[in-house]
Amino acid sequence: MFLAVVVPLSISLARRSNTYEQILRPFMTQHGCELVDIWIPKFYQTGPFPKIAFRRSRLEFHIFSCSLTHIEYRIVSFKTKTGDQCTRWVRLLINPKGAQEIVWEPGTTEVPDEKNE
Repeated sequence: MFLAVVVPLSISLARRSNTYEQILRPFMTQHGCELVDIWIPKFYQTGPFPKIAFRRSRLEFHIFSCSLTHIEYRIVSFKTKTGDQCTRWVRLLINPKGAQEIVWEPGTTEVPDEKNE
């Protein structure tokens, strides 16, 4: 019983501590932007995104009925092609192979969303 609580909790904490810079930096560079900083919001903060998100028709990985596909929110500061500095929220749908989906807060025109099916 103890392991049934500790293992998922430790996996969740490990995910929360990752900034996902290895995913975001190449993506930003590809679109002509320079990544400045990434902040991890508090657990319950989702920014401009809905508090509850449903995923349908997405690739999901399961081990012992635990989903390995999860959503993470980050606050990203970056410089655009024109040199302006912007701060935007981003929602990352992560699976063991990397980012399955990168969605920027509504109204973001500097960087496009990316969906890898």
